[in-house]
Amino acid sequence: MAKPRDISGRAARCWQRLTEWYGVRLAESYGTVMPKDWAEVVDRTDNDTVLRGLSIVRHRYLQHPPTLPQFEQAMEPPATLATGPNPAEQLCAYVMRTLGPRLTRTQLQSAWTYIGSVRGEISGVVVPADGDAPGYRVTLEDVAAAPFTDAHEAAA
Repeated sequence: MAKPRDISGRAARCWQRLTEWYGVRLAESYGTVMPKDWAEVVDRTDNDTVLRGLSIVRHRYLQHPPTLPQFEQAMEPPATLATGPNPAEQLCAYVMRTLGPRLTRTQLQSAWTYIGSVRGEISGVVVPADGDAPGYRVTLEDVAAAPFTDAHEAAA
């Protein structure tokens, strides 16, 4: 059994949660006790940010534990000022505005797949095909580059 390092109780509880989620994969990658770098990330954030960060980790990294940089990014406090719709909201609004009339009921009701960037952020969305109705793949670049009424579509 590894000797516990000097880490806070909150960092230890955070590591326990990650261990529950990732099990042996976490221990094989980082050890059975939270590394000091990881504990420092937890200790410099408040409780709400840690809870929010754990939620982000749980949803972004389903199969494998995050790397230290990914964990640090997840533990960043949220922006204090709203700067507009988030990427998922932008993509949904764009798809509905430009493609909505062409989508089938099934396409509108089915789950759309969000595409992630290398940093784990949403960068696009895929609307699945439905029978003869084509599927669509829309990226944030499409949203930014297109005139308000222009639809950039591609078969998914």
